Amino acid sequence: MRHVITGGSGFTGSALTYQLLERSEEVVNFDLIPPADPILASSTRFICGDVRKPDGLAQLKLGRDDVVYHLASRQVADAVPRLGRDAWFSETNVQGTQNVVDAMRVGGAHHRVSQGRVPLSQPKVRKILDTTWDPHRFNVFGNAYCFDFATSSLDRSIYRL
Repeated sequence: MRHVITGGSGFTGSALTYQLLERSEEVVNFDLIPPADPILASSTRFICGDVRKPDGLAQLKLGRDDVVYHLASRQVADAVPRLGRDAWFSETNVQGTQNVVDAMRVGGAHHRVSQGRVPLSQPKVRKILDTTWDPHRFNVFGNAYCFDFATSSLDRSIYRL
């Protein structure tokens, strides 16, 4: 079983990678930048790619037993543009997540752990929002929430840090 982490070079991805490596698990890091930590760089397989581009996700060659931890996201800690803010978040946090789900379906992968934040004003997001979730429980900024795509064929989890 492989543990595939989108956004694996980030803070959360690096912490998760350490935990998986302590259990002697195989870890694949899918990110735009390689891990800065030399231990992680030498102990994992790094695939340079972008969740916004389905062709990049195809490099993962996901399979039935893979566990995908979808951590790649844009956050308010990044340089958020004043104009086009919703689209800036959406292209990674919404469309990128959809691309990951699509890549999983193609490869037959069924296990996914997700973390995501997107502006509530996105029409596409409102359609997939599980109304039983209180968005403000997960949010310090009042305009983002943890979400998961309604993918009945996938085992999925939502977690918060």
